[in-house]
Amino acid sequence: MLKSSLVVDESGKPGVDGHSGRRFVLLIVYIDVWHASGTDGSSGSSGSSGRSGGNGQRGANGMNGGNGGKGTNGSHGTNGTSGQHAKNIKVTIEGLDHKSIVVKGSANETLCLDDGSVRALVFLANGGDGGHGGNGGRGGDGGNGGHGGTGGHGGRGHNGPRGCSGGHGGDGGDGGNGGDGGDGGNGANGGNGGNGGSIIIETHNPSLLKFIHTEYRSGKKGKGGHEGSGGYNGSSGSGGSGGSPGSGGSPGPGASGQSLHCGHSGTHGRGGQSGSSGNLGRCGVEGQDGQDGNEGTIQFTVFDPVTNQVLDQGSSVFDLVVNSFQLTAVEDDGVFEPGEAVFISNVKVTNQGGMILPIGSVISFPTSLGQQSFVSSGAFYILQQALHPGETFIIPFQFFGTISDTPEPQPSLLGHYKSIMPIQSLATLLTSPFETFLKNDYTIQYPVQLESIIAPPQLGRTERGIITLNFRNISQINYGCNDKTHLKFSLVFDPRFIVHNEPNLNGVNGVEEDIPMIPPGMTFSRSFQVEINDLAQFFEIVPFKASLFLRGKKIENAESIIRLTPNFTPIANPSLNPFDVLFFTDRHIQRPEFLCYVKIFEGLGLSINIWDIERYGSASFIRGTTNRHPISWVNGGFEGKMIILPMLNQGDDQHLGASDILQLLRGPNWRDDHTHATNGSLLFVGSVDEAKFKSRLFSPVMEKEIPESELKEMFLLNSPNDGHLAKRVNDYIQKNCLKKAQSRIFVSHNVKYNPQKSGALSKTTLGTAFYKELPLTVSDNLFFVPSMSGNSQNFLIIDAQDNLNSNQFIVNSNFGRLFYSVMISLPLEKKLKLLRQPTEWLKNLTFVDETGKIVSYVSSIILSLNYCMFMEIIYKEEIGRYTNIILKDFESNISEYKNNPHCQVIAESLYFVITKLRKDLKWKGMLLSKIKDNKQSFSKFCKPFQKTLFSLLDPAQIDLLKKETKEKIKNITTKQSFAVNLNFIQRPLIDDYHHTLENQLTKNVFDSASKALSKNFKFASEEVTKAGAEFLNY
Repeated sequence: MLKSSLVVDESGKPGVDGHSGRRFVLLIVYIDVWHASGTDGSSGSSGSSGRSGGNGQRGANGMNGGNGGKGTNGSHGTNGTSGQHAKNIKVTIEGLDHKSIVVKGSANETLCLDDGSVRALVFLANGGDGGHGGNGGRGGDGGNGGHGGTGGHGGRGHNGPRGCSGGHGGDGGDGGNGGDGGDGGNGANGGNGGNGGSIIIETHNPSLLKFIHTEYRSGKKGKGGHEGSGGYNGSSGSGGSGGSPGSGGSPGPGASGQSLHCGHSGTHGRGGQSGSSGNLGRCGVEGQDGQDGNEGTIQFTVFDPVTNQVLDQGSSVFDLVVNSFQLTAVEDDGVFEPGEAVFISNVKVTNQGGMILPIGSVISFPTSLGQQSFVSSGAFYILQQALHPGETFIIPFQFFGTISDTPEPQPSLLGHYKSIMPIQSLATLLTSPFETFLKNDYTIQYPVQLESIIAPPQLGRTERGIITLNFRNISQINYGCNDKTHLKFSLVFDPRFIVHNEPNLNGVNGVEEDIPMIPPGMTFSRSFQVEINDLAQFFEIVPFKASLFLRGKKIENAESIIRLTPNFTPIANPSLNPFDVLFFTDRHIQRPEFLCYVKIFEGLGLSINIWDIERYGSASFIRGTTNRHPISWVNGGFEGKMIILPMLNQGDDQHLGASDILQLLRGPNWRDDHTHATNGSLLFVGSVDEAKFKSRLFSPVMEKEIPESELKEMFLLNSPNDGHLAKRVNDYIQKNCLKKAQSRIFVSHNVKYNPQKSGALSKTTLGTAFYKELPLTVSDNLFFVPSMSGNSQNFLIIDAQDNLNSNQFIVNSNFGRLFYSVMISLPLEKKLKLLRQPTEWLKNLTFVDETGKIVSYVSSIILSLNYCMFMEIIYKEEIGRYTNIILKDFESNISEYKNNPHCQVIAESLYFVITKLRKDLKWKGMLLSKIKDNKQSFSKFCKPFQKTLFSLLDPAQIDLLKKETKEKIKNITTKQSFAVNLNFIQRPLIDDYHHTLENQLTKNVFDSASKALSKNFKFASEEVTKAGAEFLNY
C-alpha cells in the first residue's frame, strides 16, 4: 500500500550541555574532580588548658587555638557544544494529482494522498540548537578557628605562722583565625547554533506544492553558564579564659594573744584574645552565550512540462484567500427571515502567496450550523485562470442556499424571534483546503414585529381602559397588502374582560383581523376599549394574549396583564372617618397576598380604605411632582387611624411625605410644641435605613438656636477645636432638652465652628449651633416589620404555613410577626375591646410560640398592654397615658370580663405583668425625683387594678396565684416567661440613649438618672437598635 504522507528530516542535532561544577564531601570518593565545588576547610583544633601551679606557684598558660583551613576553589563548568548544521534537501515532485505523487532526490517515494490532506509532504532542514554552558562550582567554606586553652589554676599558698600567698592563675591561650572561603568556579560558554539547510523543491505540476510544508530555521544559541558563588569565611576562635588564682595558706597555731593571718590569694590569669574571621571567597565569572546559526534557504521552482523552461520560482507558495462576499435574499426586503431563499455573490478572492496560483482552485460555501443554519445548494466554482501574487479576482457566480426554517412559537414563548446564522467560505486545491477562510454572521428575524402592547397596569371596578397593539415593519418593502406579504393578528381576552364596541369579537372572547399595508419603517396600531367584569375580584391579575401571523404562519406571541384595584373612598367629613385602617397597596400586591392582609384586618374587626400607589401614582404627592392628587387621603381624617404600607422596594417609605407622617401621629397642628399623640399608628412592611428615615422626618421641623452662652468655654493651657463645640452642643441637649423630655428625639443642626475671643482672660465663643426636636416620642406607634429581602414582595405567601386556610400560626412566621405588629399598633381602646369582646376569628385563633407552646389571642393583647405600661414606667411624659385608660376600662366593663371564657387567663396574666414590673422598679437610684414620680404613679395604678383583677377570681384562685407568681418571679428567666419580644419589629425613632434607658429596667440594674443621661448618649446617632423590653407570652 502506498504511503499517504512523507517526512524528510535533515535537521542538525542539538549540541550537548556542558557539565556544572559539583560539591563533594571529603569522606566520599569523588569522580570528575575538575567539575567539583571546593571542599570546606577543616576547623582549627582548640588549645589545651595550662597545668595548675604547685603550692604557691603560678599556673601555666593555656595553649593557642589552631587556625581554620582555607576552603578549596570551586571547579569551572565545561562549555556546551555547538549544534550541527542541517543538511541540504533537493527533491523533484511529479504527478497528475494527489492520488499519484512521485518524489525523487533526497528522498525517493511514491505516495497516494488522502482527500483533504494538508501538509502531507514535510521537509525539515533546521539547524541544531547550541548546548548550554555548565555552571561554575561553589567555593568551599573556610574552617573555623580553634578556641584558646584555659589558663592553669594557681597553686595554694603554704601554711605557716602567717599563711603564704597563693599562686597566680595562668593566662588563657589566644583563639585561632578562621580560614578563607574558596573562590567560585567560572561558568562555561554556550555552544553556537547550527545553520539551517538549503531546501530546493522542483516540479512540473504547481498544484502539488499545496501539500508541502517546509522548515529551515537557524539553530538557537546556547546560554552561558552561571558563575559559582564564593565559599563562606570561617569564624574566629574565642580566646581561652584566664586561670583562677590559688588561695592563701592557713595560719599555724599561735601564742596566746598573738594575731594570726591567712595568706593572700593569687590574681586571676588574663583571658586570651579572639582570632580574626577569614575572608569570603570570590564569585566566578559568568559564561558567554553562543551565537545563533544562519537561517537556511528555500526555493520552489516550476518547470514547463514541454520545454522544461522555468515558469515560476519563489520562496513561498501560493495562498488563496476569500476577502469578502455578499448575502442577498432572492426576494430582497432588507431582512433575512427563516425559510427564505438566499444567494451569495460578489465573492472576492486574492492570491496572498509568493507564487502563481494554478488553475483549478474550488470556491464553495458549505452548509453551516449555528443558531440558524445556512443550507447550501451544493454549488461550487472552479477558478479557470491563474492568479499572480497579490492579484484579486471577483467570482462571476452566485451560490444559492436557504435559511433554515423555524416552527411556530409555543404559546409560552414570547417576544420577537431573532437568531444568528453563520456562513463560512471554503477554498480548496486538489481537495486540500486553504487555511484562511472568511466567516460572516447574519441576523435572522421576521420583517414585521409586534413592537409593543400599551395597556393600563390596573383598572378599577367599572373603569374602562384602552389596550393598543403596535406593529412595526422593519423591512424595506410594504407588508400586509398581498398574499406574499399577508399579515394578521389575533387577540384573545380573558373571560373576565368586557370588550366594548367590537363587532368582530368571536365566541372565545377574541379578535382576529387582517393587518392593512404597513409602509417600510412605519407602524400600525389597533386599539380596544376594555373593562374588567364582575367575575374578577380585587387584586386579581387578568391576562390577554396577542399573536402575529405572516403568510398564515404564527411568528410571534405576546401577553400582558391588567390588575383589578379598588377605588379609594373619599372622606366627605374627615371628623367622621368611618375607616380604621388606610391600606397602601402597589403592583406587587396580588390576590393571594391581599387576602392574607385582609384576613388580619377583618379578623380584628377593622374596616379598611385602600389607596393603590400604582393606580394613583405615589402616596402623598403625584409621582415626580409636589402636587397633591385631586382626591387625596391627606387631610381625610386619618389622624388616629392605622396606616399600613407594604413596600414594593426597600426605600419606598419615601412615598409618604415627612409632614404627612407627623400629621398622622400628632395631628394637623404638629408644629405646635404642645400637641398630643393622636393614638394613630404607622406600620411599614419591609426594612428601612433608619438613619435616612429619621433624617427625612427631621427635614420639615424648624430649627431652634442654642444660646451663645452655652457655647462658651475657657481655655488657658490648650487651644479650642471643633470637638469642643460638639461636646458643648451635646451637653446642652442632654441637660436642657432630654432632662425635660426623655422620650423626645433631638438632633443637632447647622453646627458651625468659628472661635471668637474678646479678651486675654475671657471665655472663647466656639461658634454657632442649632438643634431640632422631633414632635414625636419613642412611644408613638411608628414601626417597620423587616424582611430578608428588604421589601414586602410575597411577604405573606412565602410562609411555609397555609396563611389563608389555617387558624394556627407560628409566632415567628411572617404572618405571626405581622399580626403581633398590628396588635401593638392598634389604639389602646381597640385592644381592650378585643380583649373582652373577641371576634369569632380571634376566638379560634392560636399561635405556636418559640418554645412550642400553643397560646391564644390573649397573649398578643397582653404583650401589647405590657408594652404600653412599660413605656409609661420608663418615660415621665407618658405617666397616665395608658394606665388610666386600662383601669377605667376594666372597672367599667367588669361584667364583660367576668363572662369572657379566658377570664382567668386574663386576670392571672395581667397580675403577673404588674407584679413583675413593680419588682423591676426597685432599681438603684430609685430616690431620684425623676424616677420616683414614675414609681409612685405606677404604684397608684397597681393597687386598684390588682383589686379589680382579683374580683375576677375566687379566693382559692387568688391564693394560688400569689404563691405561683412569687415563685415564678423569683426564678424567672427570659426564655421561660418572655418568649415573645419586640425583636420582630424595628422602632426607627429609638436611639442609643433610649435603648440604654429601657434596657436598665429589664436588666434590673437601673443607674441614677444623671448616669443614664450621659451613658451611651449619641443624639445624632441613627443606629438601628432593638426595643429594650421583652414581654410576657403567658
